[in-house]
Amino acid sequence: MAPFLQAVNVKDSSSNEWGKAYTGEIDPEWLVGAPQHAPGLTIAPPSSYARRIPLYTHPSTAIVRPGRRVWKFQPYIALAPDPTIRAKNAPDHPNRTNADTIGGEGLEWGAWLTFHDKRDEITSTSLAFLVDIFTNMPNLMPPSERPALSWFPTIVLAMEFKAPIPRSSAHAKRTVGLYSSGKFLNDGRHDGYVEVWTAPCDIGEGEEVAGWRENQICVAIATQMASIIPMEVNMKRGKSETKLVPNGGYILALLVDACIQHQSKTNHQDPIHVTAHFLRSSQPTQFEIRVRTLRTGRGFTNLTAELYQQGTVTVSTQQIFGINSTESHGLTLTPPSPYARRIPLYTHPSTAIGQPPREVAGFRQYMTLATDSVIMEKNEPNHPNRANASTVGGAGLEWGAWFSFKDQGDQITKQSLPFLVDIFAGLPFLMPRSERPDLGTSWFPTMVLAIEFKAPIPHFSSDHANRSVGIYFSGKFVNDGRHDSNVEVWTAPCNVGEGKETPGWREKQVCLATATQMAYIVPMEVNLQRGKKKGSKL
Repeated sequence: MAPFLQAVNVKDSSSNEWGKAYTGEIDPEWLVGAPQHAPGLTIAPPSSYARRIPLYTHPSTAIVRPGRRVWKFQPYIALAPDPTIRAKNAPDHPNRTNADTIGGEGLEWGAWLTFHDKRDEITSTSLAFLVDIFTNMPNLMPPSERPALSWFPTIVLAMEFKAPIPRSSAHAKRTVGLYSSGKFLNDGRHDGYVEVWTAPCDIGEGEEVAGWRENQICVAIATQMASIIPMEVNMKRGKSETKLVPNGGYILALLVDACIQHQSKTNHQDPIHVTAHFLRSSQPTQFEIRVRTLRTGRGFTNLTAELYQQGTVTVSTQQIFGINSTESHGLTLTPPSPYARRIPLYTHPSTAIGQPPREVAGFRQYMTLATDSVIMEKNEPNHPNRANASTVGGAGLEWGAWFSFKDQGDQITKQSLPFLVDIFAGLPFLMPRSERPDLGTSWFPTMVLAIEFKAPIPHFSSDHANRSVGIYFSGKFVNDGRHDSNVEVWTAPCNVGEGKETPGWREKQVCLATATQMAYIVPMEVNLQRGKKKGSKL
């Protein structure tokens, strides 16, 4: 699906060094427009689609526990873990998975955090620190499922500041609520999703009042990819129309393909993680991708790749390459473990009815989508997933579908995964019109997209299709038009409309990639104007 890329030698004007660039031309058939809405949209209580603070306890009655011994900053903070959330991780809790589970909740952690010094306050600067204060997935697993004493270095962290920090009597100045969840563990690499919320009072102070949940605000979210390294390694280191804008996933696929070519003769040939910043609108014209190696280590290579058009950077990426192998050398969480996540689609692709994607997708002739009706029903206004003043957290909105390339000569590849993580119905699109009144047709430009390649793509077999995947999306926040997306791409047991359902098929499916995205809502006329002239995306 990616166009032919031609390698050329280029000279960096700042360093005067020569490197590789990859040139090509963006195919107009891969342009998209995006229907619905305009900037300024925010989902907040009392909307039943708004997420509420996911902690069960109130900080006034929370009990402070010692933090981790390795935290040298322990004297400065008080941490009160939420026992109800912790209980969800027990081996006998209903959240555990089995061969019949659709998806799975993973592992969770939550706590109230207060700065001891009464002169301290929660600030934008401290939020960057707070999104990394949580008990991660390996530490939440029971001893039977986890490794010995280890270090969990962060490899990639992406953060979004959701809302300004409020300064009012309804919100504490030096206390926040922290919530984290993790679902995947592959060869030691594990994900972390974190939310930071305002608190109604400091720990051990104030009192619980009716409706306090409705007043709390999520001020930041973060996603993280971390690894597991034996603690002795850490200790050693301590000593030493509307169709005017190319699909974002398609553009990212070009950048990943360039890096795959760049790494083809090295020991690190597989993409592991990609973070992309979309700086300007790309156009259906010639482009150049410049790739540079930042660092080559024993386990990973860090690259930067930028897409240029008419001498200007439109997309900038940081990419991590390594070895994505079926032979696991580190901790991996897979079935039949009750802590392993299962494929979150309810239907089987053999009985799924494929339809072309939205009309705004110029590439719709090459593929088919079969939306999962069970997942779509969860978004109805009267569904139990809707939130109210008594809700702890909230499920947000979901979407899922089986995807298939029509051409039998096509197949799922590493290069196609960046495109596939951008094929979904986003949060604003899934909201009922009652939640977005008086909003016209709009465009949803991606601002930041981060992908982790979770597992190698299995060979075509009776257990895995060669040109179909399952795609699952969830989103929880909309703040002044900015909205989040969490996407999973799974193998499929057969191609859409082929084969038949067999017992235990869910246990054999593998999550190939996960992605998080921050997108914006822009009036469609802005999109139209961008198509006529060169300029900033925002």
